[in-house]
Amino acid sequence: MDTLICLILILVSAYSTFYLSRVSFIGPIRASVGTTLIFLFVESLFSFKFHYFSEVLFFGGSFIGMSGVSRIHPWLLSFSCFLFYLYFFQLAPFIKGMGGALGLGAFLSVIPLALLNLKLKKWT
Repeated sequence: MDTLICLILILVSAYSTFYLSRVSFIGPIRASVGTTLIFLFVESLFSFKFHYFSEVLFFGGSFIGMSGVSRIHPWLLSFSCFLFYLYFFQLAPFIKGMGGALGLGAFLSVIPLALLNLKLKKWT
């Protein structure tokens, strides 16, 4: 159950940031910050934590959602979120501070799928 909650948080964050960043006057950075602030507001409003790392996982999911539409297909975003979940808990103990684990985890989860997307475009 714990894993499912974490994956849902990451998926919601990534997809909301991904689609919100497509709005021309918002862009990916504002979309990431906006979705994370809304999540933090809702979580503090109800005084409820979904998971011990819920804020960190949501923010990391928004890093994944900052990927450009030309780089990664929306369907591949789900796989990227799953990879991020796996990478984050493996990298966090070895990297000082959450920022390094978030950025590296998001990078490592998006790059293989962006390369796969590039190969698929060349084949079609």
